Amino acid sequence: MMLPLVEAQNRTLTIDIPETLSVRGHADDLRAALSNLLENAAIHGKGTIGVTARQAAGAAVILVVSDEGPGLPAELNGVAFERFRKGSRSEGTGLGLAIVREVIRGHGGQVAFLPGRPCRVELKLPTYKQN
Repeated sequence: MMLPLVEAQNRTLTIDIPETLSVRGHADDLRAALSNLLENAAIHGKGTIGVTARQAAGAAVILVVSDEGPGLPAELNGVAFERFRKGSRSEGTGLGLAIVREVIRGHGGQVAFLPGRPCRVELKLPTYKQN
């Protein structure tokens, strides 16, 4: 569903997610969070957009959305996820990252920009366990 936006920006999207990973949560909410991150990468980032996921130690899945942009200065990591916070060039409402944070927290997870280049946002979500 994000491919038309990515292609309109003359960008490439790569996905590296094992089929066997599963997380606990509401699919529509998680889809909205991921869509917000991909849209931010397409509009504000540079180069190839990547989505990777892997099983982490313990009962967690790590999902990373990346692009080849400069990333976010460490001092802005926490405030970037506040409501109505947006960059000077943004035409959005400043709610996208706040929505991401609330959805991920609501699913028992965490979200943060990783330091340095390239730009990477990491989501850590609990895995789905069958009883």
